[in-house]
Amino acid sequence: MMSPLRSITVFMLFAVMFATCAARAQDVPDLESRLGALAPENPLAYFELAEEVAYESDTPEGLDLARRLFALAFELDRRAHDRADAGPLGASVCLALADLSTSSSERRWLHALAGTMERRDEPVDWSVLAPRGPTREASFQVSEAMGLYRAGEYRRARNILDNPEATETLHRYRALIQNEIVGITHRTQVETACRECRNRRIVRSQHDSAGAQRLCYTCGGNPGPQLTDEQIVEHLRFESILLSGVQRSWAAQIVVDRGAPLRDLDPDELAPLMNADPDRPYWRQGAWVAQPDSMREQSPHDN
Repeated sequence: MMSPLRSITVFMLFAVMFATCAARAQDVPDLESRLGALAPENPLAYFELAEEVAYESDTPEGLDLARRLFALAFELDRRAHDRADAGPLGASVCLALADLSTSSSERRWLHALAGTMERRDEPVDWSVLAPRGPTREASFQVSEAMGLYRAGEYRRARNILDNPEATETLHRYRALIQNEIVGITHRTQVETACRECRNRRIVRSQHDSAGAQRLCYTCGGNPGPQLTDEQIVEHLRFESILLSGVQRSWAAQIVVDRGAPLRDLDPDELAPLMNADPDRPYWRQGAWVAQPDSMREQSPHDN
């Protein structure tokens, strides 16, 4: 027999799953039925639904779905036109995915891949269509705010991040510090300073009549957040990319890009990169399956 605690846990799990699905369905009208109506004979329908999902949803699940739909449109379009490189939708898919990406290296790769797919006689400079990156001033401001955040100067960090361009820059590169972004935005909005030392880090000793000073009893001399070594490295990597740091050694480069391999401009790499399986183009009962009349067949790419 299931214990009361376990019953509550299972109930809460199903409640969260239901809420997630409901939230996703509310973002795009009739999303489930429209996903179920998709068929590989019409790659454009995947593309158009991906555009709508990307526009309406700002959740990680919604953006993942948009990326997967774009990638399926790309692959199914290639197959429909029997092309090894890309079909008519190819360049548009690459540019749409670049706009969703939070990785500067991935955006460059997608724009370069789009540039190889121009089918006219005269090549198009796709870099003209590339989204404008953050200004040097905004990048410096966000880097400064990160330092203030680590020092516990939440009010000063908040004043910087109140600048819309700085906030946009922070969220543009949120993938680099995805585990920290919620804490950063929450602390800078809610917290101010150590209630005892007011961020001076030292206080008068309670056991010394001469008034000697010692580290603050409350914050221990560190009013900022308690970060692990890994989190500090993530912060420094984030700031290095913001400030266009030059990685002059293999060690520094690995810290910045985590040793990610360079990608060839190969269209075959796009679908795996976006976690999409073109051999499973049908949405049935919450999963991508290979046949339209299949019962739920769990895909390795399912969420």
